[in-house]
Amino acid sequence: MAAAPKAALTEQSASERAALTGEPVEVPSERTEYTTTVANPDGTFTLTQSTQPQRARAEDGSWQDVDVTLEERSDGTVGPKAAVVDMAFSGGGDGSGLLSLGRDGQELRMGWPTSLPEPTLDGATATYANVPVDGVDLQMTATAEGYREVLVVRSA
Repeated sequence: MAAAPKAALTEQSASERAALTGEPVEVPSERTEYTTTVANPDGTFTLTQSTQPQRARAEDGSWQDVDVTLEERSDGTVGPKAAVVDMAFSGGGDGSGLLSLGRDGQELRMGWPTSLPEPTLDGATATYANVPVDGVDLQMTATAEGYREVLVVRSA
């Protein structure tokens, strides 16, 4: 009998493989952003759950590590390489597309009342210089599940 591909393992087949090999076997069909389920050789299962997401789904459906480093996108926005939510910050312009945040077909969009300069990217943070006024910068920071917005006052 040929072994099932790892991604096709169900609880039953993972449990059978764990009993046969004597080693724990992950049940990929039970994997989420926050959890991992392992079939143990003795017939039990272990669920490991985290309060922070450990992985994110790629566009092709595969899992990848969370990576909130911002990158420029072909549509002119900037967004994290891999997050639990679909997120994009403005790449500069009229301000209407400051933020787009979505998941499972639901989306939230937020704008800014003035135009935005092209942001400076540093890791997970996009900085819009002198927004809303000279000496104050708007910083948008991506997180695995959302974003933070901070105004940095550079001069009194």
